[in-house]
Amino acid sequence: MDAHYALASGWTASLGIYNVLDTHAPAAEFWYVDRLRPEIDGYPDGRADVHDHPLEPITVRFTISRKLAN
Repeated sequence: MDAHYALASGWTASLGIYNVLDTHAPAAEFWYVDRLRPEIDGYPDGRADVHDHPLEPITVRFTISRKLAN
């Protein structure tokens, strides 16, 4: 969820709230071959596996910015 508000003289304020429901799931999944040290003996060519990147926990971001004139 993002909300933006334009203020006077080029100023803007924004509020972002992410993962509002605190969902515990992967944000992305990748399929690739890795070669971790403990796996070298059993898998000399590496081991193909699914790796995931979890979602971040509930996060709030507040930003104030100003656009300067050229």
